[in-house]
Amino acid sequence: MTPQTAIPEKRSEPHLWLFSAEDYQKMRAIFLGKPRVELIDGQIIMMSPMGPLHNSQVDKLLYHLYQMFSDEAQLRIQGSIRIDDFSEPQPDIALLKLRADKYKNKLPTGKDIHLLVEVAVESADYDRTVKTKKYATAGVPEYWIVLPELEQIEVYRQPQGDAYLQKQTYRRGDSWTFEAFQLAIKAADILV
Repeated sequence: MTPQTAIPEKRSEPHLWLFSAEDYQKMRAIFLGKPRVELIDGQIIMMSPMGPLHNSQVDKLLYHLYQMFSDEAQLRIQGSIRIDDFSEPQPDIALLKLRADKYKNKLPTGKDIHLLVEVAVESADYDRTVKTKKYATAGVPEYWIVLPELEQIEVYRQPQGDAYLQKQTYRRGDSWTFEAFQLAIKAADILV
């Protein structure tokens, strides 16, 4: 008697093929010259285009954070971080712990991050839901969403599970303490 080969079950609905972060890194050449993308939960997500307001806000944040932390942390602008085996988001700014190798051979993970910042001109809902959950899950201690059109900054702290226990909103005249360095941050200094 010859063994029988199992016939795969027919599927009535299509299924997603999820990419691992390792697969995503191997595909880098495919994305050269194309719109910006990031990997979230195994899916390749096209990011919003960056207009003048977005770019101007990122520039001002970068300048201010560099002035304050250039000797104490590494700044990464619109670069990848590794959240888990299936997610490599590209926050607008990452303030990373200093490492001698400058993360040359390995992407930073949640434990390497002091702060992540997203500038939300067209992406506020996505940044408040998907990104907030991913960053909290990774244990990122502080996360800011900068909303230049509303002239406000949402500050998320105390990650627990897939959420932050603390969220505060600051406007142009407000200030708060950046907990990683116990330094006062004035909203007016970082808003365009």
